[in-house]
Amino acid sequence: MLDHVTGFVFSLASARSTMSRKRLDVDWHKGIAVEDHNHSLKSFKRRLEECGLRASTIEMYVFRVGKYLEIAHTDDPTLDDLYVFSSPESLA
Repeated sequence: MLDHVTGFVFSLASARSTMSRKRLDVDWHKGIAVEDHNHSLKSFKRRLEECGLRASTIEMYVFRVGKYLEIAHTDDPTLDDLYVFSSPESLA
């Protein structure tokens, strides 16, 4: 390909072969250690609003469920997580 400004012949194929491509190191998976429960809490809040609960009740429930999810370290706790959470040893 002839560059009309400089008069040099420029080959796009040769430029591609000399350029090195760096791959981006991106982890697209949401890790288990990430404790961002906002999506789950927003969904829970919407369900409570659909049930017609008062705003003060919804705020209290969302706050308490958020604290529980922080302790459980997951958005999908199991029954075993509930038993550990509700045991007297976990309060000490």
